[in-house]
Amino acid sequence: MAYEIEISSNLSDYARENAEMITSKVGKFSVDGSRSILHDDSSLRYLYNEHMKKANFNVDLNQGYKAYIERVKDNDELDILLNWLNRRFPIGGNLKQQIDNADFVLHGDILSKIATSLYDKSTKWAFQAIRIKNIIFIQEVPYEATTAPSQLAARLETIISITPVSPSTLPALAASAIAGKENPKSPKKSHQTEEEKQTLYTKAKFVQYMTIEKPGMTPVTITPINHKQAYVNVFHSSLIGSDGRRLEIFYSTEIDAIDKNGRSHQLEVIKGGDVSTSYWATEMKRIWMNLHLIGGAGLVLGHCSVDWMMNKISQFSIDQIEKKSNLNANACRALLFRVLNVVNTNIPMDGDTCTVKISDDHVILFQKPGNATEFVDTSFLANFS
Repeated sequence: MAYEIEISSNLSDYARENAEMITSKVGKFSVDGSRSILHDDSSLRYLYNEHMKKANFNVDLNQGYKAYIERVKDNDELDILLNWLNRRFPIGGNLKQQIDNADFVLHGDILSKIATSLYDKSTKWAFQAIRIKNIIFIQEVPYEATTAPSQLAARLETIISITPVSPSTLPALAASAIAGKENPKSPKKSHQTEEEKQTLYTKAKFVQYMTIEKPGMTPVTITPINHKQAYVNVFHSSLIGSDGRRLEIFYSTEIDAIDKNGRSHQLEVIKGGDVSTSYWATEMKRIWMNLHLIGGAGLVLGHCSVDWMMNKISQFSIDQIEKKSNLNANACRALLFRVLNVVNTNIPMDGDTCTVKISDDHVILFQKPGNATEFVDTSFLANFS
């Protein structure tokens, strides 16, 4: 039996929750210009503090755009994480034990999008999930890939609305569900608009301008931007619900830069001068969640004109962002717990799949079975039991 579960994304349903997250860094690696893993810090960048002292700037973040080596958005981050795991444990063993009994393995970007759905009613997101070796692997997919008519939609027999105060029907429902048999290939690529490509470039150029390879150096800004390179940290988080239940999450995240104390910072650029009310209402909350997931220190923000001339830099600590954006951190964690718990409960057997997405009317939809499952390269898992 195929079925669908609706999960509320209304802030009022989570405002009194008291969810917690305990995070530790468990690994790090670099990704080079060919998207290969390097077990070193060659892609690590340090913040250049001298630029923080300047009051005014006139920096063209479009410079070098024609030489930009862009990253094709093919969602290869999960493959890279699995490749790193395979290399870290070459003799294999029990995979779940090797990753400290994690319930989920994924790239961390989707976690912020889920958690801040309480506030952001415009960003569309979707992910696929499959249980393999008693671990749930999650892959973010293009939202539009989940909206086309399919046999799955025609087969939906049960629609159940789950709110934060009524989870009791989940175990029985999971036990009675029978997954469908369709197994189309997971869509991986999403096409970027020219504006999206330009925005990614200007952020990368800002990172180049604001960072150095090693302490004591100065920024090198004439080198072409290669967006395929990255510095990646790996984390293990315990997400604890209001009732004390725990979900263990193993995920990777790209790090923009660290300061002299080794704390991570996110770097972003905005158009139009000062930070707008709408930016505080949505983007700043997602930035806070990004920082929360990595134990980050704060945000370095480049203010630009409409043609991407950077004229000012602002800094915000993670605590400042939480306070000024009027963020309910417990509610965000509670929503994240709710969504992941629904997934964990409803795909209990190896091979079970689901699709989860935010709908046009801002309800989060869990659909079983998922409409794509072939996103996990199982060759990376061959040595594990």
